[in-house]
Amino acid sequence: MVVKVASDEKLTYSFLFSAKGIVVLVLWSAVVFSSLLVVEKSFHARVAIQRLEILRKEGAELQVETGQLMLEKSSLVAYSRIETKAVKGLGMYVPQVEEIVIVKISGAEDAK
Repeated sequence: MVVKVASDEKLTYSFLFSAKGIVVLVLWSAVVFSSLLVVEKSFHARVAIQRLEILRKEGAELQVETGQLMLEKSSLVAYSRIETKAVKGLGMYVPQVEEIVIVKISGAEDAK
C-alpha cells in the first residue's frame, strides 16, 4: 500500500488512529490471521494424509495375513490331515463291516 503525502505534510501516527487507518489495520490483521489459519489447516491435512497412508498400509498387511491364516486353516482342517491325526495320534481306524453296530433308539420316530 502506498500512501501519498503532500510534500509539506508529515505522516504521523494520527493516520493509524483515523477511520481509514483502523480499517487498514483491521484488514491487515484479517489477512495475517487467515494466512495463519491456512498454514495450520494445511499442516493438519498433511498429518491426516500421512495417517491415512499408514492405515492403508496396515490394512494391506492385514489382508495378506488374513489370506495366509485362511490358507493355514484350510490345510489344518483338511480331511486327510484329520484322518492321519486320528490314526497316528489316537489309534483310531476305519471299522470292518462286522465291527459296525447300528443302535436303534426307541421313540426316535415319534420325535419327528
